[in-house]
Amino acid sequence: MPEELHPGSPAKIRTGVPTSALLGAAIVIVAAVTWAAVRHSSDKPWNDNAVTAQFLNLTVKKGQRSVHLILTYRLTNNTGDKYRLPPPGSSELMRKTPSGQLKEVDSVLWDQDTTVPAHSAAVEEFDISEDPMHYDLDLDDLETHDKLTEFVNQRLARIRGLEFSDYIHHYNIELPRGWQ
Repeated sequence: MPEELHPGSPAKIRTGVPTSALLGAAIVIVAAVTWAAVRHSSDKPWNDNAVTAQFLNLTVKKGQRSVHLILTYRLTNNTGDKYRLPPPGSSELMRKTPSGQLKEVDSVLWDQDTTVPAHSAAVEEFDISEDPMHYDLDLDDLETHDKLTEFVNQRLARIRGLEFSDYIHHYNIELPRGWQ
């Protein structure tokens, strides 16, 4: 028996398309757009000159469990568009080893809200955290200035320079060695 509609009650409308089909179609569309965007960006050539860097300063701070090597750089945007540093996963900081290889820096933080205006510059800090326990040391072993300096110099000796790889924009930003 057909449903009766009463005045003042909302009418039931059937579209004939199940909700799961609409959801599935939406997922397929989102996946296709994402695939196209990633495919398009992977075709883009890498640019080593879009953003350049100048070393400004090295600051060393002891935390509760680690030593922080804070490397400050002036980033210059050589493009006509503003540039924003992407988050980890979309970028990574690599260190150049004495043998010339690139290795990922494991524990590094940077301000992901830093924006470098077009044809302008901004200052960015890369905070590299070093855990003394990885080197059979305790943070208490670095209490004296001489011991802390020796530890920092040993860590910096492993770094011949840094390179920031931005996988979204396909930019390689050379972060030159300016310490020692």
